[in-house]
Formats: sequence, C-alpha cells, structure tokens
Amino acid sequence: PNQAGAHPPVMVSWYDGAAACAAQNKRLCWESEWVSACEGPEKLPFPYGLKRDATTCNIDNGYVKPHLERVYSKTPSEQNGELLTLDQSVASGEKAGCVSGFGVHDQTGNFDEWVNAEHDHKVSEWAGLKGGAWGHVRNACRPMTTSHPPEFTYYFISFRCCADAAPDPEVEKDPSYWRPPAEHPHTPPPGTKISEGWTTKERGPNRPGKP
Repeated sequence: PNQAGAHPPVMVSWYDGAAACAAQNKRLCWESEWVSACEGPEKLPFPYGLKRDATTCNIDNGYVKPHLERVYSKTPSEQNGELLTLDQSVASGEKAGCVSGFGVHDQTGNFDEWVNAEHDHKVSEWAGLKGGAWGHVRNACRPMTTSHPPEFTYYFISFRCCADAAPDPEVEKDPSYWRPPAEHPHTPPPGTKISEGWTTKERGPNRPGKP
C-alpha cells in the first residue's frame, strides 16, 4: 500500500492487482522496471547488497504447511483462521534495511508480487511473480515465477503499483528505447470478478517478531 506500517493484501490475482492499481491511476509494474528498482543504480543481485542476508529482508522463515481446503474456504472464519496461522509477513517498512539504492522497500521476501511480463509465457501468459515470499525461495531481484496463471491466488501473493514517468521527448527518439508491448492487457477485461483480497489485522502465531 506504500504506507509504512501497513500490510498489503494477499489472496489476490493479477486481475485484482491490476484493478486496484488502475483505481489509483497506476498499473502493475513491468518486470524490467521492478528489477531496476530492486537492483538500484549499482545493479546489485539483492536490494541491500551482493550477499543474501536473512536478517535484512523477511526471508528464510520456517515452512508452515497450508491446509488448502481452508486457504480457499468460502467460510470467512475458517479461511481467516488458516491465513492468520500461515501469515509470516511483516508490515511495510518494518525491515528498515530491506531497501534498494533507489529507496524502494521490501521487494525481496515478505510477499510474492504480481508484475506485467514483457514476453508471453506458456502458463502465466502476460503475468509473472517477483521477489519471493517469506520462505527460503528465490529472494533476489531478477528471478521470476511464470508457473501460475493470472487468475491464481495464494496466501503469500500480493502486488505493488507503478506509475509512468514523465515523457522525455529526446530519449523517446532513440529507436532502442524500450516500449511496452502494445497488446498487453493493462486492465482486467469487462466482467472480471475483482477481489480486495485478505489483509491481516493481527499477528498470527508464526509471525516474525511476534511479542
């Protein structure tokens, strides 16, 4: 949510993220700009440096086995209880050192984030997941998961929004200047059911730093 101390929603699809960003006159980030924001001006493999560090970002937490029938339960109390048990996220900005050279927080770890892929993929099509969540996974700037379709939701998947920079006429004259694919679906098609997802309101039993 780009608010220190707040929690992004989980159980959101690419469509949910795209709609939420569009409501703010923004969009989901393109994979290359997400990577650039993460690597910073020095193009580091991790936002905080050259070596993976489990104390700097919210990564490498112990695995808690999910009960999928509860994760996707239509009974709010049952789903809430399961998601709270599974949740090992921290609030935005809580890990103060988890910030890139461009000042962007929490990109590796904490949540897996939907982005716009710049090339179509067999399963994820125009979507991808960046950053990795709070477990021991691909918590670096460049890797991207493309094994889930855009409608997929899960208990550690969220998103962040990006906005277009002001146009630079001189740069845009350069034929090598990168431009988004013209046919990419920036917004959900009409009739797509949109969810606000699930946001924790308390610390679950497995949350890092639980008092």
